[in-house]
Amino acid sequence: MSELDLSKFEKRMIIRNTKQEDIDEIIKMQNSCFPGMEPWKRDQLESHLEIFPEANLSPNMMGK
Repeated sequence: MSELDLSKFEKRMIIRNTKQEDIDEIIKMQNSCFPGMEPWKRDQLESHLEIFPEANLSPNMMGK
């Protein structure tokens, strides 16, 4: 069996703390990933960021 070159599947991703300006994209992603479920509301996400900012991480891939 030949070895699989995983570098063909690698994507450059940056993990960083979530920012207020990420909230719209988070809501869009929730709608895409969990159709039929109501996403968190903006005020819930803002509160979560305010109370515990270091617990919120966002992947950034290809500028998004």
